[in-house]
Amino acid sequence: MAEAHVYRQGNKKWYLLSVCIIVILLILGLQYISHANKNDNSSPITIYCAAGVRKPVEILAARYEEAFGRTVRLNYGSSGELEGKLAIDAEQGINRADIYIPADLSFAKRAQEKGLIAERIALAQFRLVAAGKPDGDLKITSLQDILDQNLAWSLCEKQAGAGKKTYEYLSQTGKYETFMKGAKTSFPRVTEAASAVATSETVDLAFIWNSTAKQFNLRVYDIAELKDAQSTISANIVSSSTNPTGALHLSRWLAASKHQEIFKEHHFTPVASSDTWADIPEVEFYSGSLNREAIDRTVRSFEAREGCRIKIQYAGCGALVAGIKSRDHTPDSFFTCDASYLKKVEERFGADVPISQTQIVMLVRPGNPKNIKSIADLGRPGLRIGTNDPVKSTLGFLSWELFRAYKIDQKIKDQETIAVYTPSAPELVAQMDASGSLDAALVYKANIQHLSRKLETIEIDHPLARARQHIAVSKKTKYPQLMGRLIEALKTEESRSRFEKLGFDWSAQ
Repeated sequence: MAEAHVYRQGNKKWYLLSVCIIVILLILGLQYISHANKNDNSSPITIYCAAGVRKPVEILAARYEEAFGRTVRLNYGSSGELEGKLAIDAEQGINRADIYIPADLSFAKRAQEKGLIAERIALAQFRLVAAGKPDGDLKITSLQDILDQNLAWSLCEKQAGAGKKTYEYLSQTGKYETFMKGAKTSFPRVTEAASAVATSETVDLAFIWNSTAKQFNLRVYDIAELKDAQSTISANIVSSSTNPTGALHLSRWLAASKHQEIFKEHHFTPVASSDTWADIPEVEFYSGSLNREAIDRTVRSFEAREGCRIKIQYAGCGALVAGIKSRDHTPDSFFTCDASYLKKVEERFGADVPISQTQIVMLVRPGNPKNIKSIADLGRPGLRIGTNDPVKSTLGFLSWELFRAYKIDQKIKDQETIAVYTPSAPELVAQMDASGSLDAALVYKANIQHLSRKLETIEIDHPLARARQHIAVSKKTKYPQLMGRLIEALKTEESRSRFEKLGFDWSAQ
């Protein structure tokens, strides 16, 4: 009987173990299926595309299908019409589109404000012109010329990108109502307005995109009041897309520098900041150690969503700058602990973008037994101070600038009061937290959120006691748009929350 009991107990253990294994496998399987559904390369990618951009997008979509074996579905309409579809899809909880390509940036911005789209990738540009019949020879260089000659014109309605741009620029001159009331015809799509000029004997010209005019073989007339009426076409990832990584992959393909020629052939102006094409882009990202905890999750999430690889190097900013200066290669992006370090290599990077800032404070022992009240007190003999290497570390550099500002730098050197000299801020904070050998240290407020010991902080009221975290993109990066989207990811509310929880103040706009 005892043997039978042991046998049953053994069977029960194996049974429970088997059940646990099965449950774990089911969970892993469901996670895999969920991930596969989110970024399923075999599922079709649907584009809502403005009619005026149809030809180059159609060509590149066909090439994409051939190159990657993924189906691309194109749904054409006016920019406003398609935006309306996105809004209806969102209201009904339907995911019918992955990419939205309007004919003007204003539609993309409005859709983004409504939460309908996420990332934006510039594809090309075009401009608003007056276009007449192919064999015409109108003498017009201004809006008044059109009115004075009693010409018959056609307008696009404001739901079309060309119509919205026409409204914007004609309103600036005070002539929009005159042109609207005097229009022979109006159309919801720019291609319809172009067709009216090409086929109708009663319409002399239309306000349309120069690219559409060329596609219909119309004659372009440059109107003085429209000389700055440029429009940017962008591929925008729909917020409700079930395959955002696939949508980004296709959008990067459409926007790639090697495909700008296709847009140019269809009379669009290429964008200057297009990315080099890569199936899986690899970029190098330098960041000061101070920023590590605040940005790491954001960067990794971005990496997974974009389908790219980001090689991050964290170190003291002085060391990173020295590395940049010592070789010809420049990282694709540099996120500093303080903006002053970007100034040291500014010839290699574009304009820097502020993200956050943090205060430098004095960290002292519990109860402040040495009665340290200001930085000036650090010049007293007998104190044991922890600081960073002023060459390799931003914190070290700013600390010694403060010592000089308070005229105690030479006293500290003469008295040899430096007990710890670490290369970066986190190491100094860890040393202060773990050991009782130091009386004080200058540290970042953003570095002391996880202290295990009850240390005390003393505020420093001085302009030098604030480090400003700025990021910039290399002028020579092959992926300026990708890096721009990374900066946008670092500026999101989710990213802001991470920074502020760690003691940073927010600076991004």
